[in-house]
Amino acid sequence: EMKEGKGKRLNKNTLEKVYDNPFDARAASDEEDRKDLQEGRRTDMSRNRDFGYICGLFLAEGSFTDHGVAFAANILDSSIRMKLYNYLHSVFGNSLKIFVSCDKNGSRGCQFVINSQLVKHLFLDLFGHHTATNKQMCKKLMEAPKEFQAYLLKGMFEGDGTRTKKSLIHKKIFTFTTTSLQLAHQIQLILLRFKVVSSLSISKRKGKHTAFSGRKCPYNADLYNIRICDPGSFNIISKVLGFDIVKEKSKFHKPRYKFIEDNAIVCEIRKNSKII
Repeated sequence: EMKEGKGKRLNKNTLEKVYDNPFDARAASDEEDRKDLQEGRRTDMSRNRDFGYICGLFLAEGSFTDHGVAFAANILDSSIRMKLYNYLHSVFGNSLKIFVSCDKNGSRGCQFVINSQLVKHLFLDLFGHHTATNKQMCKKLMEAPKEFQAYLLKGMFEGDGTRTKKSLIHKKIFTFTTTSLQLAHQIQLILLRFKVVSSLSISKRKGKHTAFSGRKCPYNADLYNIRICDPGSFNIISKVLGFDIVKEKSKFHKPRYKFIEDNAIVCEIRKNSKII
């Protein structure tokens, strides 16, 4: 069972440390965290990873409330729930209070709710907008160190990512999904930093409905799918995300792209069609 954080209230100085340098600075300010650092139980690098994961999970499953922010989660997925709980305290300090709200209609959904206007304004500065369709990463996140971005990708994948479990070579695919076109393009740019080439497609679903826990729920937006199929890119992102999966290259496979800079590629145009 998860309990509220203990200690003094989260203060503005703690948030300013995260905002000024969210990638490698020690954010928490309480005595317990200082002691942990001195004794080697935590490092600035671990906070780097933890905050990267939080940012990625928020892009996938986060939302803004009247008084703070919330993360959606599956009540049965204890791994993600415990990571989120521990990482939030690692970054913001043990004084941060986290409330768990479960769906009363019998579904498996739950929310981690953080009632803090300071955290809310920090996340608004980092991600830009209240609505999911307008989520995007600020310049500071786009230019963050690769290690930070690797954990951001992990957090986003665990929230809104999938991988096929087919054994056939050509069926092995990693997919990130989002309802924000701007965010989809930004994810593709970050993937290029890791030498990962992806494709982008759109699932036209706005206005349609789906059944969830016996209820009819409308889709409010189309879905953008960032897919990684190429064997070279697939194997790189597999390592970044922590999977031990290898996609063998077919003897008939010929890459249709070439890197000309660290973050830029050229590729042939096979068909002229509407650009997303």
